[in-house]
Amino acid sequence: NETLDDLINFALGFTQLANKSNINLRLLDIESSSVKNTNVSNKEFSLLDVLSVNVNPYVNKDIASVRASGAIKEPGFYPISENETLESVINRLEFVDVYPWLAVLEQFDDENLIKSVTLFNLKDPNTYRSVKILSNSRLFFANIESRTYGEVSEMAKDLISDYDLEINHKQGTYTLPVFGRFDVKSFVDYLGLDMSDVEDEATYISPLDNIVIVDSYKNMQFFAKKYNTISFRSPVNNLIRVTISGAIDFPGTYTMKADSVIDDLYELVGEFKSEAFLKGIIFTRESVRNRQRESIQLSKENLNKALLTSSQKGQNIGDISIIKALSETIEPENLGRIAGNFSPQSLSSSKTILLDGDTIIVPRNPNTINVLGEVLNPIAFEYNKNINVRSAIDNAGGYQDFADKRKVYVIKANGLIEKANRNVFTRNVKLEPGDTIVVPRKIANNPGFEALLPVTQMLSDLAFSAAAIESLSNSN
Repeated sequence: NETLDDLINFALGFTQLANKSNINLRLLDIESSSVKNTNVSNKEFSLLDVLSVNVNPYVNKDIASVRASGAIKEPGFYPISENETLESVINRLEFVDVYPWLAVLEQFDDENLIKSVTLFNLKDPNTYRSVKILSNSRLFFANIESRTYGEVSEMAKDLISDYDLEINHKQGTYTLPVFGRFDVKSFVDYLGLDMSDVEDEATYISPLDNIVIVDSYKNMQFFAKKYNTISFRSPVNNLIRVTISGAIDFPGTYTMKADSVIDDLYELVGEFKSEAFLKGIIFTRESVRNRQRESIQLSKENLNKALLTSSQKGQNIGDISIIKALSETIEPENLGRIAGNFSPQSLSSSKTILLDGDTIIVPRNPNTINVLGEVLNPIAFEYNKNINVRSAIDNAGGYQDFADKRKVYVIKANGLIEKANRNVFTRNVKLEPGDTIVVPRKIANNPGFEALLPVTQMLSDLAFSAAAIESLSNSN
């Protein structure tokens, strides 16, 4: 039950030079089986598990010194000479279980009244070799297990957090303070990461520099940047890969956490180019594409059966043949779109969680209108603000004989559908660049074909939707 005050009394009390607010203790941490250092000013501090006590002196203003604390054998004040560098001070210190990848130097320039924080890496001498050290500076070294820096200033805390390196692995997400040059393999070894079923290839992202590097983690060496991340993939982890292309600075495939939303991806890809058509961003999902492909295949099989039956009965099969031929033009890569407004900071981009295999295309400003379907000359032509559905169809040569004029609709650039009112359909849809006008074919309502009408409708819609996506994508 003895306290620090009891021990000081046994030692006959403080000397005149004692700094009573800067007493350093070495403590035995039973749980981690390690020795930790801490500074106290409370003399009622319990001596339980305390191994040694060092009462630091006040700094003599006539003698320049620097105070070092943390994972070193002898914390306290160290005298420095004029123009001494941080490197020479480090060479005089004996470290104990030190975390080497980031340490802190806090200084105050009395002449210029400037407070500064310098981060350095004990494994990278270039980060401290030429740093001049000032009198009354403070050095902080973290323990390799705790990775904490003691009583650093708020300025230092903010700077340390800026240089946190985030490592995503199947075992979890790790945040490590890192400054200066480092190699990724050293962190794999330090953290003891299980790489037995993890892909050798890792993804490094530095968003401020717009850098994305995919390579073997064993080859990766970088100079730490703010907000940088490293991601590993394995069959059992919760990481995903998504692809983005088009009018952005850094298109490519990105590895992300499984709970990431579209806006998280936008933060990694650099800037959108000035010609990016944000209203027409195309978002596709593999599961949607697969369902659509299965539906197309099933529909073709049903149509083939109907064609065979109709042929045997001598019925008119012209309409179905045209729809079947139309479906043959559908390119699989133009399927799977989820319609909506996925522009940056939109509700959809901030709420939509990405899945593995998702694809985003950022088209360039199209400045065109497309007319597809039962018109004499399906065409794309330059947009102007005075154009409406009727005039656009006229530009495409007008309706063909089998056009279903009452079912004309517009596929907006964001993939959503706007149907025209049959009474005033020529004026009630406001056309915008990138829109596609669809004039569907009137399907003959012959006996026996009623059950196939939904099938033909679905194939027709998918074909036109895929064509609209292809048109926007080609603007890249």
